[in-house]
Amino acid sequence: MWDFISANAQVLTLCITAATLIVWTVYGQLMAKGLYRSQLPRLFLKQAGGRGLQSRCYLANMGLESAYLRSVFIDMQTADGHARGTVNAYQPASDEEAGGGYTRTGVLGPVQGNAHISLGRFSDLLESSAFDAGLTASRKAPVSTINLQRLTVTAILNYGPDEKLIGAVRDFSLDSAGEHVGPTSVDTTLLKGWRHRRRLKRDLQRVMRSDY
Repeated sequence: MWDFISANAQVLTLCITAATLIVWTVYGQLMAKGLYRSQLPRLFLKQAGGRGLQSRCYLANMGLESAYLRSVFIDMQTADGHARGTVNAYQPASDEEAGGGYTRTGVLGPVQGNAHISLGRFSDLLESSAFDAGLTASRKAPVSTINLQRLTVTAILNYGPDEKLIGAVRDFSLDSAGEHVGPTSVDTTLLKGWRHRRRLKRDLQRVMRSDY
């Protein structure tokens, strides 16, 4: 046995070195992949508090990186066509009413990793965006006055240390009576390609306000 090892020491050393190199290469790739996955954006738009218009729309940031919410757009499909409004100027309820904990109120601002914020009640979001789009004459006009059928919520954020723009989109529908709202898509769609970023930047430029 020792004679074999002595006679083939160089070959064995080369094999052990190669095996060690392979192990460390695989380990390094797994570490890099894990780091890359941990930095991927994981944003979710969700509904909580029932299916009525008083239910709330939440934005959850389940990634490790912090984000900054720049704007929220509501695309509304009515019997008369399509309209888009923003809710940047809307001020939701107090922190106590929103539930406290890791939830804060206010539309624009930071969203920490593994945290969520309340964008507000669907009724308030729709009333504010309908007024912004010129569908109603008052910010408090009831949603029923615009005969709304479907809506799409789009949140635009700067995500991570590079602050690249990213969008989180989810579709919702209203019943025929206009009293209940619910998601029509299972997941939240993320807009993160360079073409999406160009479009999101144009959207922000159209609604430049003092909030920015």
